[in-house]
Amino acid sequence: PSPNRLLVFGSLGFVGALRLGAVASTLVTLRTTVSAQAAIEPAGEIQTIRTSTGGSVETIFVQNYETLESNQTIASLDSTSLLTEISNIQASIAQTQEQIARIGNELTSLQQRRASQAKSRQYPFTASETKLFEYSKGLLQDYQRELNIQLNQQRDQLAQVERGIDTLTVRTSTAGTLYGLTLDYSGQTVSSNEVIAKVLPDGMALEIKAVVPDSKIKHVEVGHFTHIDLSNCGSNSDPLQGQVTSIQPVAQTPSFSTAGDAIAQSYMVTVEANSQDADSNTCKLLPGTKGDLTIIARQEKLSDLLLRKLRLKTNV
Repeated sequence: PSPNRLLVFGSLGFVGALRLGAVASTLVTLRTTVSAQAAIEPAGEIQTIRTSTGGSVETIFVQNYETLESNQTIASLDSTSLLTEISNIQASIAQTQEQIARIGNELTSLQQRRASQAKSRQYPFTASETKLFEYSKGLLQDYQRELNIQLNQQRDQLAQVERGIDTLTVRTSTAGTLYGLTLDYSGQTVSSNEVIAKVLPDGMALEIKAVVPDSKIKHVEVGHFTHIDLSNCGSNSDPLQGQVTSIQPVAQTPSFSTAGDAIAQSYMVTVEANSQDADSNTCKLLPGTKGDLTIIARQEKLSDLLLRKLRLKTNV
């Protein structure tokens, strides 16, 4: 081919490439995003479930994200030692009751002998005989009183241990969704007043919260669209869509923020998730879960970006 023909073909190819690039620039969308780690938190006050006493877990009746009714049993602790203690106390009570009955019989016999002797005698009891009788009766009565005091103490002890049996059963006082369960297996040891689970009350909303550092917050505004990939969902689930609803400064970075964001000033960004259809492939919001939040700070076509850059450069 002649050089002129090559030049013509080359020019046509260049013009075609420019046209293709112009068309592509109107189709390609560029995004400026801000990424942060988010946590799904209740919008109000929840119930924290604690153990009343320490011990070994015997049975776990529920699992995370199960729907609970009020007063439903969460778990029970091993009651072997308390049941043994109850058995020992009951045996002591029975022994004390036998002693009280025996002393009562001895008092009755002592008084009956005294009455029988009085009938068969033609002369009154001497002072020493009366003193001995009263002394013997007094000893038996004092012992009987001590045994009754001991019996009441044993019964109080038994009632206390029986109440301890009740504390081995952990229940929820609130109907809702269980999450944050820390019990994994039977035999697990727990301490007294240990938090073992939380309950999201029925009807309470969930919020998506993320901490954004000061260096990035300038790109984020209320109304910006977001999507979040939740840690409890598989790769086949669609990201959950939402919008930024509030931006508030916080004094310090909460525990779910990344180490690099632990700076002097940061901001709590709250996101409201879009409503989900029942047949949607979008992952479900669950309290206590975490995920990767992406905030779409700017979204524009490549052609608009190029024109904006050109205007800024030419001050048009």
